[in-house]
Amino acid sequence: MNTLQSITAVIALIFTLCVVVQAIQEFIKDFLQAKPKAMMQALNEFMGDMLNAADVKKALGVRGLDATALESFSPSDFRNLLDAIPFDQQKVQQLVQGGQATMDEIKDNIAGAYQGALARFNQIYTKKNKQIAVVLSMVVVFALNANVIILYENISADPAAQQAILEKVKTIDAGQGKADPSCKDSEITCAYKKSRDDISEALQKEPVLFRTGKYGRDYLGWPKCFLLFGLLIMGGLVSLGAPFWNDVLKGATGLNNAFNGNAKQS
Repeated sequence: MNTLQSITAVIALIFTLCVVVQAIQEFIKDFLQAKPKAMMQALNEFMGDMLNAADVKKALGVRGLDATALESFSPSDFRNLLDAIPFDQQKVQQLVQGGQATMDEIKDNIAGAYQGALARFNQIYTKKNKQIAVVLSMVVVFALNANVIILYENISADPAAQQAILEKVKTIDAGQGKADPSCKDSEITCAYKKSRDDISEALQKEPVLFRTGKYGRDYLGWPKCFLLFGLLIMGGLVSLGAPFWNDVLKGATGLNNAFNGNAKQS
């Protein structure tokens, strides 16, 4: 029974680290304009010979939108957007002047490729997010010295700490990192403030994760290869993301509560 509760508490700590990584990741994505760049890359890959992605961005700007708005566009919405774009590329003009296709037919063909471009965007964006998550997970875990083996060892020996961790984690939101609509500063500044507040809130709830100053003691008490293994494993676990560990935590907590209920009845 104590083992299950210890594992649940460690899962709660992993989830907390995921929230920290997610908050940092959201700021980095906003700062680097990751989503608009991924969308422009997808458009260029699918339509670069017929459509200039910069023209698409300009047409969206006239409507007060940015490239991320294309994520929610339907093919018909994209087709309507094409009417606001001047097509003067040499290849398009050759097709029209040569009678091989009308301008409307060319636009219809481009709009028909939009679903493929959208699928490519999702592929590019998901891959970049995963790469950022893996790197950030390792950085955060090594910066905090959040070794999963040592954390489990310490928590399993302290039932009071287990209960405290499980109580605190209930107030941490897996959807943290989203921009605050009430913020009046620039988009990047708002993203930074939200990221900083989410990180501070999460780590204040779990001071057990602040183990940076204990590297020296750990190296004396544990084999170096074993210590490195624990850090790498934690980094890999954290890179799975907050939504994943939120679901795992709910399942583990439910199982833990069921065992506790049965034990009390007995």
